[in-house]
Amino acid sequence: MTNESGTSSRKRSRTIARMAATQALYQCEQTGNNAESVLAEFLRYRQGAPQSSFEDGHIPDADLPLLEEIVLQAVAKQDSIDAALVRLLPESWPLARLDPVSVPCCGPPLVS
Repeated sequence: MTNESGTSSRKRSRTIARMAATQALYQCEQTGNNAESVLAEFLRYRQGAPQSSFEDGHIPDADLPLLEEIVLQAVAKQDSIDAALVRLLPESWPLARLDPVSVPCCGPPLVS
C-alpha cells in the first residue's frame, strides 16, 4: 500500500526543486555569478520557513539535493547542451538569439 500523501509531497518537493533550479540558472545568467554562490544564496535566503510559499520567492520543502544536482550538472554540461541546441536550431536562428528565460545557464553561451 502506498502513502498517497507522501508520494504527493515528494512529487511537490521535486517540482519545487526543478522550478528553483530554473530560477537559479537564470540568476546565474543574468548576474554572472557562479552556480555555487547562487545555490548558497538560495539556501540562505530562499529556503524559508515551512509555512512560506513558492509564490513568495521561497523554496519550502524543495528537494535540495535535486536542486543542487540539476544546477551543477547543467553548468558542467553547458557546452554539450549548447552544442545540441545549435544542432537543433535552424541556421537562421543562432543560439544567441534565444531568450535566456528559455535556455538558462551559468556563464556565456557557446556560440560559434
